[in-house]
Amino acid sequence: MIAWLVLTICGADAPADMVTEKLARIAKPSLLAVRSQGRDGKFQSLGTGFLVRPDLAVTNHHVIGDGRDFVLEDSAGGTRKILAVEAVDRDADLALLRLEAPSGKAPPVLELGDSTKVAEGAPLVALGNPRGLTFSVVAGVLSGRRTIEGRDMLQVAMPVEPGNSGGPLLDREGRVVGVITSKSLVTPNLGFAVPVERIKPLIAKPTPVKFQAWLTLGKLDPERWQPLTDARWTRSGGTLRAEGGSQGFGNRSLCLQKADMPNLPCELSVRVKLENESGAAGLVFCSDGKDKHYGFYPSGGGLRLTRFDGPDVYSWKILAQAPSPAYRAGDWNWLSVRVDKERIICRVNDTVVFDEPDTTLRGGRAGLAKFRDTVAEFQSFKIGKQAIRVMPTETERVAARKAAGDKAPSSAALNALVKIGPTAEAALLEEARDLDNRAKRLRELAGATKHRMALDAIEKHLKTPEGNGWLARGALLLARIDRDDIDIDERMDEFERLGKRAQDATKGAKDIAAKLDTFLFDDLGFHGARTEYHHHANSDLASLLDDREGIPLTLAMLYLEIGWKLGLKLDGIGLPGHFVVRLNPEKGNAVYIDVFDRGRRTDASGLPRLANLRPGSELPEETLKPMSRKAMLARMARNLAGSAGRVEDDAGQLRHLDALLLLDPESGSERGGRAMLRARTGDFTGALADIDYLLEHPPEGVDPDQLAALRRRLAEQAEKAGASGSR
Repeated sequence: MIAWLVLTICGADAPADMVTEKLARIAKPSLLAVRSQGRDGKFQSLGTGFLVRPDLAVTNHHVIGDGRDFVLEDSAGGTRKILAVEAVDRDADLALLRLEAPSGKAPPVLELGDSTKVAEGAPLVALGNPRGLTFSVVAGVLSGRRTIEGRDMLQVAMPVEPGNSGGPLLDREGRVVGVITSKSLVTPNLGFAVPVERIKPLIAKPTPVKFQAWLTLGKLDPERWQPLTDARWTRSGGTLRAEGGSQGFGNRSLCLQKADMPNLPCELSVRVKLENESGAAGLVFCSDGKDKHYGFYPSGGGLRLTRFDGPDVYSWKILAQAPSPAYRAGDWNWLSVRVDKERIICRVNDTVVFDEPDTTLRGGRAGLAKFRDTVAEFQSFKIGKQAIRVMPTETERVAARKAAGDKAPSSAALNALVKIGPTAEAALLEEARDLDNRAKRLRELAGATKHRMALDAIEKHLKTPEGNGWLARGALLLARIDRDDIDIDERMDEFERLGKRAQDATKGAKDIAAKLDTFLFDDLGFHGARTEYHHHANSDLASLLDDREGIPLTLAMLYLEIGWKLGLKLDGIGLPGHFVVRLNPEKGNAVYIDVFDRGRRTDASGLPRLANLRPGSELPEETLKPMSRKAMLARMARNLAGSAGRVEDDAGQLRHLDALLLLDPESGSERGGRAMLRARTGDFTGALADIDYLLEHPPEGVDPDQLAALRRRLAEQAEKAGASGSR
């Protein structure tokens, strides 16, 4: 419609400035200003959106942000009610917003064009909300196409400001060819836009999350944490993040645990990292829930122990302040505090920095704090009666050093090098190279140790009785192979609370399964991934809990665990390329639930379609047998290994193949695949061990002579590489 109006008013040969002026005037009613809540609770200018239907708007994902409250303001100064976040493509930085239908005349909408038909040098127009100057327009040209961080982008020669984010990029006919997403850091007259083609699949296959459910994404668990100020506290996996701040003294922002501190003596600890060392962040304790508390935190590269007796600088006292060689600026650091009746002992990375006899405050609550303008991240907050070990003992460090092989130069050797004279520097540089190699090996050993511990935890779990929660715990253990920020017990507590909420939501319902669908898919917004389907996070149960987006298997695991808690008779059914849940009612035929499609029901006749079989094809009877919990975990491990393989992450693929072969040791194809990966990464000993296993347990369809020949070739490669290739 807009394209027709522009051509009609201006004519095809109209000058560019006339087209820009008319196009901006006609397109303006289709624009929306996106305003986010600021420190003072008021909504501030943030970005732009535009209508592609009277009830559907497009903007950037980073403009709305997971869990962030925002409002949409139209060109007349009114607001549009948001019903749902209709779809999100985080990789492309796009979001669709479903709006309440307008009560009066429908506003004009923008037509989607085709960016592939726009030639370099073609004139374009960007509309947006730069720096709060609502609904402004800028003209430029398409200057190129670029791949930035793996994304295809349109490069435009025009000044782009932060408030333009989410605004439309229009051709001369008024059609959207891109969505402005960022400005160049090199020149102010250069910007980038996401091609319009990334919007179209989101419109065709939406994954709506109700707006109220969206506002809870990334939020802290309200049963455990209570932020006291208007800084933005969010969670991703096991990492808590604080940004922004209060307008009070020192921009102090607190986030306290709901529970009181245990009786004295007690100890608390946390792992913390600052984005900017000029800020401060760390532990607070003995808090009255308002302005009184102690704080122990890094600040300006040093450490501080402070006592806050009120809201302002006059009621603030620095009890101790000092630098510490144990503190690692710009990195993660362990902070711990021991509180008893007479003293407060503070450590950083297990080194005592303060031992103060202050007894002014006791009792109250403990938690986290951030000060001044920095972003802070926290992991592994713990509090308890017993001393909490956060660093290895010296005995453990000596044992690890001996195991790794300590090749650091002795003082006698260094003294001898100094006596050499002019060649001492070269000698010291040679020693430094040895230390670099040792550090690299220690990092590799640390990673291997972490991986071995993750595998041991899975192996131990497999020996425990199966029951409610067993599947979820196993899936979280698989996720922890790559993510050491996952606190298994904390996430299992989250499952328990989710189950209790589901019980409340389904109480008294005649059709509990249908009510469970509403609770999970409508109320909480769990949904299937429509873009980046094979992304690692979609096969990660912890990420599913955080982002509420996953593939059929992870969604089915969630559905099964919650459904079993409600007493539903459910099975997991592994179709080729798809996964469904089977509901076995007391009476009547089984019903199959497609959890990837918001709980859509079908009978057995609809399963071939879900498995993408040709019309008229039938599934093998074996496919419809319930899959065991262990087999579901093996399928998840295959998915995770496959995700790593798609991005050519050999190390990640090996880690998940190790887990898979714990779950399914007789899987010949994966064992053969691991042998090849091991050989490719130089682990010929491991590769030969896998081939030997296959020779002793030959899979069907594999020629033992070919395996033996492969073993001989690997042994020759191992010998050339200096490894042992003989049995």
